[in-house]
Amino acid sequence: MKARFTNIDIVAAVRELQSLVGLRVTNVYDVDHKSYLFKFAKPDAKVVLLIESGIRLHTTDYEWPKNPSPSGFSMKLRKHVRNRRLESIRQLGVDRIVDMQFGIREAAYHVILELYDRGNIILTDHDYMVLNILRPRTDQDADVRYAVHEKYPLFMAKEIEALPEEKIVRDWFSVIKGKEALKKVVGSHLFFGSALVEHALLSVGLTGNQKVSKDSDLEAILPKVMQALQLAEAVYKETAVNVSKGYITYKVSDKAALQNQENQCQVYEEFHSFPFIQLKDALVLEKSSFMNAVDEFYSLIESQRVDVGILEQQKQALKKLENVKQDHERRLDVLRRTQEKEQLQARLIEENVDLVDRIIVYMRTLMAAELSWRDVAELLERRRERGDEVAEHVIKADIATNMVTILLENKREVDSEEEEEEDAADEEAIQDDIIKVDINLNQSAFQNVTRLHTVKKQAAAKEHKTVEASEMALKNAERKTKQALKDVATIGTITKARKTQWFEKFFWFISTEGYLVIGGREAQQNDMLVKRYMKAQDFYVHADVSFFCKI
Repeated sequence: MKARFTNIDIVAAVRELQSLVGLRVTNVYDVDHKSYLFKFAKPDAKVVLLIESGIRLHTTDYEWPKNPSPSGFSMKLRKHVRNRRLESIRQLGVDRIVDMQFGIREAAYHVILELYDRGNIILTDHDYMVLNILRPRTDQDADVRYAVHEKYPLFMAKEIEALPEEKIVRDWFSVIKGKEALKKVVGSHLFFGSALVEHALLSVGLTGNQKVSKDSDLEAILPKVMQALQLAEAVYKETAVNVSKGYITYKVSDKAALQNQENQCQVYEEFHSFPFIQLKDALVLEKSSFMNAVDEFYSLIESQRVDVGILEQQKQALKKLENVKQDHERRLDVLRRTQEKEQLQARLIEENVDLVDRIIVYMRTLMAAELSWRDVAELLERRRERGDEVAEHVIKADIATNMVTILLENKREVDSEEEEEEDAADEEAIQDDIIKVDINLNQSAFQNVTRLHTVKKQAAAKEHKTVEASEMALKNAERKTKQALKDVATIGTITKARKTQWFEKFFWFISTEGYLVIGGREAQQNDMLVKRYMKAQDFYVHADVSFFCKI
């Protein structure tokens, strides 16, 4: 996809923008840190010029979203350019640089737009002393600084030169390394741009993509190359003199066509100011002017970008809401699992009260002997080898907290069908019936049951509070999400600006019979209606009443 202006595009744009010369700037707006809108006053109409650093400049019929608070650079442009007339707009030599002059003599200011590399926008005074610059930089090769209080180097602009002689063109081919495309070899030494060079080569019977090297037969192609250079120069000069039509190449989106989105199935690819030969097999939209083509091309691209941004923000808002829901579900799940765990452990202790009490007594005896856990573990291991029931159930002890972890069997009552299913189960499923239970050695078996039931009740109370808080939190999150989606939906989009009709400055309406009825807002407008706009076929209505408007 074509991203920025070529040299011939700038030539065509500058020629067409000569129509703005003499118009006064009423205001300057910034779309973003690289794009600015210059609003010009025109009788019964308004013209807006859009410039983007390093990319483009063109008039626009679309409503672009403006920054609610103007940037510092925008304020500087307003200070020096607003209410001044555009006196001239020109290309500096054959470089991709456009110079716009506002005001005359010592009161003149220049806005210089660089459309190459990373681009730049520079505001200078009448003597080209830089007052403000979008991107200060230093050209190391030419030892030139682009900064405030430095003079803009007009001398560096490359002037148009005569076409090279045949000997020079031969030298182009003599320094080729390996094989290169013909259009690249020729285009790298000229300022016409690759599209115009390829057009000229095709016009004389050559192909731009054909490979050439320093060993190629120049006698066969050199005359045609020289002819192509003359043709390219003629097109270039014609573009600088005459206003060009615009051409947009596009492709049809299969996905959009399948969805019956007829108005969105065209995907723009490139814009041009000339019907190049290489476009003959492409799908092309022809526009009345180059500015209209560029405006429509970039506006559609920008609209798509805005749509993608809105969709992404909508996804983020919904994702936040989903995260809140998942977080609350996770917290509730933890509390429910805690209740189930404590209830199960309490039930297992109740079912094995005698065993648990024996374990507690046995472990208290070992703890009273002030044995270390290593000694206790070795003693338990020896008891297990002898088949001691108590030792077989103890797996871990924490001397510091007087807690011990034991294994208890979870006996379930099952019917005959469940028994058959259990017989078919694997060993891992059987092992899941052995439950780890934490026992406090300072308490009896029943006291441990009471403790576990207390923990379960606390978890249940916490779950109830969490559910209540969750409902409120989810309502707040949903309200914020709806507001976020509403705010996103109101983001400024790129829409075609409606042309204001001449009669809209008066009182007006259209009657049921289809007549346009116009009335003056005050005495001056009443006189204007009669003297400037009233025609022989119009009806005139007035009353001998003070302050009655003429219709």
